[in-house]
Amino acid sequence: MADARAALASGDAQGALRIVRSARALPSPQLVPEELAVEGQALRMLGSADEARGVAETLRTSFPESALAR
Repeated sequence: MADARAALASGDAQGALRIVRSARALPSPQLVPEELAVEGQALRMLGSADEARGVAETLRTSFPESALAR
């Protein structure tokens, strides 16, 4: 996730999205909220607002206790 956050920070939304989506192939349930948050940010940067809202809704409903869901 550090690589995905770094990609976002440098303005590489496409790279961040690729990293996050690749990470989902690995079993890491504790990282799912962070993966969803980064994915939503990357989608917003790419201008995919509707898709980003869908990701944000998944984050809120699946992980309501996460600080990232707020």
